[in-house]
Amino acid sequence: MTDSGPAYHQGTCYRRHALDARGLDWANQPSPYKTYADMQTIDLPETRDFPRRGVWAVAAEPAKKPAARAPGLADLARVLDLGYSLTAGRRQMGQTFYFRSPASAGALYPTELYLAARGIQGLAPGLYHCAIGQRALGLLKSGRAADIQQCLPGALARRSWAALLIITGRYFRSAWKYGTRGYRYVLLDSGHLAGNLMLAIQCCGLPGEVAYDFDDRALARALGLDPDLEGGLACIALGGGTPSPERGGETADGNPTPEARPLCAREPVDPGIQAAYQAGAQLTAEAPSGFSMARPMAQSVTAGAALHPEQMPSGALAGPPAVLSRRSKRNFVGRTLERGTFNALLELVRRHYSQA
Repeated sequence: MTDSGPAYHQGTCYRRHALDARGLDWANQPSPYKTYADMQTIDLPETRDFPRRGVWAVAAEPAKKPAARAPGLADLARVLDLGYSLTAGRRQMGQTFYFRSPASAGALYPTELYLAARGIQGLAPGLYHCAIGQRALGLLKSGRAADIQQCLPGALARRSWAALLIITGRYFRSAWKYGTRGYRYVLLDSGHLAGNLMLAIQCCGLPGEVAYDFDDRALARALGLDPDLEGGLACIALGGGTPSPERGGETADGNPTPEARPLCAREPVDPGIQAAYQAGAQLTAEAPSGFSMARPMAQSVTAGAALHPEQMPSGALAGPPAVLSRRSKRNFVGRTLERGTFNALLELVRRHYSQA
């Protein structure tokens, strides 16, 4: 029985020649797209005018900067085009498979993205599903973004934000291939997506902040999730400004949320994954004890002559092309990573934790 995060990781860690061989049930492979029946959708505006700023300069900026203005729907579209979009297609097994801007283990894409809008100019307040396959927002609930705010702890719940991006994991998309070990890849992919979205937010000149501590059960209820199949993993507060007055509490047809279609014929529940998720589902007022390792590590990497991100070559790849061209594929380079570049990466990690 997995009763803690460390127990799950110990029980599913990589042991060469000792992992269970798994056959793939191609007839029951889950769809990489979550869809809903009878959902009202809003197409995102076309955006081609991305800021062309060096990726190092963008990553080095503080994320928690003051909001210069309230973001609009075009700003949100830019963030999603960079952080959560389809970037290329490839024909395989008689159909087109689409890669995405965030990386994914095995290109299985177990993450989903939702939006709680409160102060996005040109977008009514409400809860939305980010339909990546349609490049659209699907309305879940009108005027109930405050439902999500009530799930958050501490200062973030009291702060004014224009929108929250909520990352969830759909467990069976990874468990279909990797079994109980698949939850590791769900967590990995959620980190890829959160990092990609934060880079996109900073590239667009907006403030952002990531929160991992929230009321998992309340979040699932607010978004209409089946907690056996999907769970919240991260929230990203976007922008500032004054939230719009909220109205209503249900969609036009009177249902709490539209009904989600199944991803496949059978979506089994993995008890090991469920136990691992529940082990980390407790809302805490402060960071849990015993998890203070990251800050001392981040403070200690500055030993030696670190090359700061601002000192990187001016010809470095711009932020948007860096995100949109990498896709979800291995692209190993057969040369040694230069020490200055490595130190610059460590400096970015240190800055991230010093701002937390």
